[in-house]
Amino acid sequence: MNIGEYYGATSVLVFANVFYILRKIKGQKAAREALQTLKSLLRVMSTSEAKSGNRPALHVHRL
Repeated sequence: MNIGEYYGATSVLVFANVFYILRKIKGQKAAREALQTLKSLLRVMSTSEAKSGNRPALHVHRL
């Protein structure tokens, strides 16, 4: 990553919920494409990993 770029992480539950909402609004194909882009930007953590340390469901940090 370059200086000024962001990195982040989210839980699998948040990822699944975003897919559900996007699928209802945009359709399955568009939802999958959007999540592929999101997955390239975020690290998707397991549910137990996301719960440890009382972290929020979505983390985004600037380098």
